[in-house]
Amino acid sequence: MMGGKTLRKLVLTSLSLAMLGGAEAGVGLVNVEPASIRQNGSRVSIDLGKVWFGNIEINAGISNAGRSVSLIMKESSQPGPLPSTGPEAIGVRFFKSDLTLREGTNKPVLREEDKRLMPPEVGAVMPFRYIEIDGWQGAFSKANIQVKAAVADTWQERGRMVFSGSADAYWLNRIWSLSSHTMAATSFADIFVDGDRERLPYEADGYINQLGWYATAGESSVPRRTFEWLIENPNWPTEWQSHMIFMAWADYMHTGDIAFLRKHYDRLGFLTLHDLIGPNDLISTKNITERFKKESRLTYPMGDIVDWPKNQRDGYVMGDVNAATNAMAYQGFVLMAKIAKVLDKSEDEQRWQADAKRIRTGLERLRLANGFYADSPGTQHTSAHSIFLPLAYGLVEGADKARYIRRLNTVINGKFRGGFPGSVYTAPYLLEALFENGQDDLAVALILNNSDRGWRNMLQKYEATVAHEAWDVKFKDNEDWTHAWGAAPAYILPRYLLGVQQLVPGWARWRIRPSKALNASVEAWLPLPQGTAYVKLDKNNGTATVRVPAGTVAEFVDGGETRNLTAGEHEVRWKSYR
Repeated sequence: MMGGKTLRKLVLTSLSLAMLGGAEAGVGLVNVEPASIRQNGSRVSIDLGKVWFGNIEINAGISNAGRSVSLIMKESSQPGPLPSTGPEAIGVRFFKSDLTLREGTNKPVLREEDKRLMPPEVGAVMPFRYIEIDGWQGAFSKANIQVKAAVADTWQERGRMVFSGSADAYWLNRIWSLSSHTMAATSFADIFVDGDRERLPYEADGYINQLGWYATAGESSVPRRTFEWLIENPNWPTEWQSHMIFMAWADYMHTGDIAFLRKHYDRLGFLTLHDLIGPNDLISTKNITERFKKESRLTYPMGDIVDWPKNQRDGYVMGDVNAATNAMAYQGFVLMAKIAKVLDKSEDEQRWQADAKRIRTGLERLRLANGFYADSPGTQHTSAHSIFLPLAYGLVEGADKARYIRRLNTVINGKFRGGFPGSVYTAPYLLEALFENGQDDLAVALILNNSDRGWRNMLQKYEATVAHEAWDVKFKDNEDWTHAWGAAPAYILPRYLLGVQQLVPGWARWRIRPSKALNASVEAWLPLPQGTAYVKLDKNNGTATVRVPAGTVAEFVDGGETRNLTAGEHEVRWKSYR
């Protein structure tokens, strides 16, 4: 995920994966029907319609036995490899092999690296959508090929969204489909990974994947296995440590289970990076001691990342202390205080609150005369990240909010021509900052933007069906095309556009508050622990149909009015629609 070289080599056996989270890991093979098969003489072109991680079997009859064919399996429709394959040739996948067919089943031998994370009974898998066979004798049909994709046993498309009735609906549906299918396709290892190139769990990737997984699959075993792998195998970015706290809190909010919090509480306390707070009341990797290095379990030096790749930082001026990093650490302390409260650790709650206050005080010293945070001490530069991350985490209050929002609007619609000022990784944090501060129209405009810095670019330029690592290959020369951290709309759309959020841990009480920027009708199936909820908003007649699972209560918030909906089906007026 991170650099131009693989940071670590990793091969996990099915046994080691099964031990994660105390639950047996499971990967199944599903048959994928080709969307189209075209034949021109001896050349056969197959399109699966979507990218899957898997392999193929070519079924040859007597007429093709002994014939040599050229086989290509690839992610892109382009005839050759994309330049994004870079010096490692492991970005956008392109596999070519010559096969001498025998009568019966013929299976190409993929790279040894394609066995990473896969149980022996599944074997090597690679991401591909297109198949080309050159040298085939006679007619070719679906009977001549079988495509088997690896998918987590627990994957089930329980969550869906369908938009209609406006110009926005077409792109919202495509962006939702891209994000939802990403959850399915990248579940091939039954653990969240950063994509095909490295096939490693990463904390930030895992957190964004986790939220999308809850909104689509609705289950918690895969997120927990990922979390527990990362407890033992952390990664180097400073901000990634805070993401472990984000993941633990998200688990609690979805499941309502305090046992998981209690099990990992002590380690989460270490991951707040309390030990790295300096006399300036801010966290810096310059404060790392030998004891901390040992306890961190890191195999690479810790360092701030802000955004990735580096060219997506909006000119951020990196220093020994960074505002963006400390904004995330602040949120980590806030959540740790909440976790301590849940576990009845009142003294710890006060301690984490005090640490959050210290970070806030330290950040105030980075304020410039214009009211914005400097990226780092000694610079007058404020990147977009030093604006939207503090805004997202409640560090900007009162009259300052309007100033920060105006600045974001100027940066987005000026310098970036309506596109995201950061990468696909930081896109959800920017969107959360906007939605949480009443800037729904700007958030939706970003989601739908048609620049080279948005999801429409992936869809239009590259026919993406799984989210990419970066907005465009020009931003990253070894870009991976199977990166779930680019699929944030899987949770952003139901949480903020439809407005469905849990009000208590475990979803016993939840809320529907449609966004004022929702300019379409929508039908949604929402996987709650108690069962699948259903919400249909019809802008043509201004009605809402809601099915509330037993054991839950839904609040329908419409303008200034709130209606409590108990278990069963309800039809209510939706007055505030456009």
